[in-house]
Amino acid sequence: MPDYHLRHLPPQVWAHYHPFYGTPDGPTGKWLTWNEPLHLGRGYGADEAQIPPALVEALKHDPDRFLSPGRRDCYATFHPKLGLYDCLDVGVLSQQARWAAQAELNGFIWGYTVVGDDNAERHKPQAETLYDRSLRLMLDVVRRESLPLACSIHYDCYCWYGYSRERIVKELDYIVETYLDHPLMLHFDGRLVVFLYSVFMSHSVEDWIAVCDVLDKAGLRNKLFLVAGEVWVYRPDFLQPGLFDGFGAYNQGVDFLDPGGITDLATTLNTMTQRNDGRFWTGLAQPGFDGRAWHHPGRVVARDHGRLYESLWQTTIELSPPMVTVCSFNEWGEGTQIEPAQEYGDFYLELTAKWARTYKSQA
Repeated sequence: MPDYHLRHLPPQVWAHYHPFYGTPDGPTGKWLTWNEPLHLGRGYGADEAQIPPALVEALKHDPDRFLSPGRRDCYATFHPKLGLYDCLDVGVLSQQARWAAQAELNGFIWGYTVVGDDNAERHKPQAETLYDRSLRLMLDVVRRESLPLACSIHYDCYCWYGYSRERIVKELDYIVETYLDHPLMLHFDGRLVVFLYSVFMSHSVEDWIAVCDVLDKAGLRNKLFLVAGEVWVYRPDFLQPGLFDGFGAYNQGVDFLDPGGITDLATTLNTMTQRNDGRFWTGLAQPGFDGRAWHHPGRVVARDHGRLYESLWQTTIELSPPMVTVCSFNEWGEGTQIEPAQEYGDFYLELTAKWARTYKSQA
């Protein structure tokens, strides 16, 4: 299994993968996420308009409707080269894994979340959720096709829905029991790496102390390498040495998505790591942002035909992080994806490969 000793960690490039897509003719059996409604407002932290139910219904995207040949009405500004796909489709996963290898990624950071407040996935046992099932399928694809990839987990559903301490412990226990010994899951110093999104969005320092205490008493804490995300957003004063093993960021806010913002983010993560006895932090690369099909008027940071992505890569490499995470492989609703699209083909796979090679040769 990919078990790296942090003292000798080779440079790594990983991309965030979102497995929350489904189609009626795919294994999911219905439209999932692609049909997210259009929200009125800028979105992403800004206030949204409260509108009548009839207008909500009228604003829903309808993927059964074609806007033009080969292009369906959905929640994304860009359109996937694969068309609207299902993340339980092994053929889709196989192609995406080959693309990830082409981009010289080390692996996927697999999202553990759902989209929509009424999504039934969050009420299912973990092993039955779309995100856990699709992860197991991807691991099988990578093994069967002998691809140079691995996977890690981005545990984030807990913060969106304010899971109890008990449920967090139960779900982390499941993750350890299921994936600790898997040969294609990322490990640091023999511990399973789990990225935690926005640890203080819905939970306090005391919550995490209690969770880690229960994990420790159960003999599980020393089997987990927990990388805390978005700490500075809610607790810039955070000083709890040893609670987390590292610090990371899923993305950079749209108002700061430029080289200066990436530098500030990296400096914050590195400083937080040192002050809190952490052992690891992540750098960030992101091609842009475009949420205008999901929110109106929405927010956008133009890609500038790859120039933004390249400038952020250059800045990140100069900061020498032990790992670079790409946001994202396939978050189509926020327009951060590097996955091939009808609009730009394989261009961002090629850019990712170029800068991954540069980073790995210079780090």
